[in-house]
Amino acid sequence: MIISRTGYTGELGFELYFDAKPELCRKVWTAVMEAGKEFGIAPVGLGARDTLRTEMGYMLYGNDIDQTTNPLEAGLDWIVKFDKGDFIGKESLL
Repeated sequence: MIISRTGYTGELGFELYFDAKPELCRKVWTAVMEAGKEFGIAPVGLGARDTLRTEMGYMLYGNDIDQTTNPLEAGLDWIVKFDKGDFIGKESLL
């Protein structure tokens, strides 16, 4: 199992990745939910992730941006740092 905290939504959260049979998935899910009950743990789906990332201004590749959209067209100029040296595509963006 891989446990990650990507922080992609700007919220405190974790993701669990594992390759297992459905029975084991249910056991892990139940155990995590039970262990976190006293802390108010709650599952969050992709809809919540999309709402949170949209509020933060984070784009999702393939959903909001792709190879046909450059960062400036996507409204991501706030993360493009032209004064930090060379990078691939800098000349095109300028």
